[in-house]
Amino acid sequence: MKKKRDRVPLVQVQGLKTYFYKGRGILSKAFGKGLRIVHAVDDVSFTIEEGKNFSLVGETGCGKSTVGRNILRLVEPTDGKILFEGQSLLEFSKSEMQKFRRKAQIVMQDSLSSLNPRMTAGEIIAEPLRIHGMKKYEEEIQDEVARFLEKVRLSSEDADKYPHEFSGGQARRIGIARALVLRPQFIVADELTSGLDVSVAAAILDLMQDLQDEYKLTYFWISHDLHMVKYISDSIAIMYLGKIIEIGKAQVISEDPLHPYSQALFSAIPTVKPGRETKKIILVGEIPSPIHPPSGCRFNTRCPRKLGTICETDEPPRQDASDGHLISCHIPLEELRKV
Repeated sequence: MKKKRDRVPLVQVQGLKTYFYKGRGILSKAFGKGLRIVHAVDDVSFTIEEGKNFSLVGETGCGKSTVGRNILRLVEPTDGKILFEGQSLLEFSKSEMQKFRRKAQIVMQDSLSSLNPRMTAGEIIAEPLRIHGMKKYEEEIQDEVARFLEKVRLSSEDADKYPHEFSGGQARRIGIARALVLRPQFIVADELTSGLDVSVAAAILDLMQDLQDEYKLTYFWISHDLHMVKYISDSIAIMYLGKIIEIGKAQVISEDPLHPYSQALFSAIPTVKPGRETKKIILVGEIPSPIHPPSGCRFNTRCPRKLGTICETDEPPRQDASDGHLISCHIPLEELRKV
């Protein structure tokens, strides 16, 4: 009897780096600025299992959206590996990339600006079907558009409306329908509930969960809303200035964050449980520029538990707290748990 092979994770990211280069033009030389390197993503690794919810969390500008765009090759990485179903995404040919586009889609953060204002909602949702040739006849395309408008809890009559006629929450639903119409396996959800009322955001999350159950989707959530991701995620990665500083199962990290930065983030979440008051950890200072990131530990300029010069000079080791709960920090695990 043949031994059953272990299932390969849907997405594997290994040593991902993405640098942006500024100041290479004549004007930059004239004003003496020279070449500047923005370290947007710097040596990031993680895996996403099929059918699971993986969330990447961090403050604005930490590089999380760039990671999502790297996975879809909307932004080309500088270095590293991205595997999809065990195959190297960065080595895909043009035809292979077209097939991949059907399997992986993105729902943008600012839905209104990502929707063409000159196209109706129906045309926006139908466009992927036409590009990929999934439906031959116009009647089939229109039926599919109506079907997916109803899937995202809008009316088929909304197909004739333009983006400016929708509310923010409805525009997000149009973006979801456009991503879903190709029946992908993997969806990047970039700040999907940002800027929405609490009730609207809850309805969007409920919709996404129903769609995941129906279509067996895998989600990569990008968010700064810890209150949301702690409930929807299977795994959480905390990102700071281009690096993942803590990663593990969502329940473990949300209930027992170990990295000083993670502890500060989770301490800011309001609690409604009687008798359980969380002491807020206030971080001093701003996130350093990704053009000139600190040496050693990236968090050393704001860390309330900084050990000394080792944090300023040496990259922190990755410590395993158990069951894949990894923390990048010089402070020993025994000390990290003493909070």
